[in-house]
Amino acid sequence: MCAGDPAIDLSIAFGALAGPARAAFLAAHGALDAATELRARAIALTLATTLLTYALDQRLSHVESECRRALVAAVS
Repeated sequence: MCAGDPAIDLSIAFGALAGPARAAFLAAHGALDAATELRARAIALTLATTLLTYALDQRLSHVESECRRALVAAVS
């Protein structure tokens, strides 16, 4: 499914999932090298930060809170 880089698909694991759900996702995916994980986390951070900027500008508090949660997930 990826657009040339598996980190694009894997970014969902780092921006939307945490704890056991992320572990299950990554276990189903298989081995993940450090460089791919770093790119996936960076993509998740970029997406969440971009959407957070929009949410703040448009005063979308429900989107803002989800973006903040995604930022925490991407770095944990």
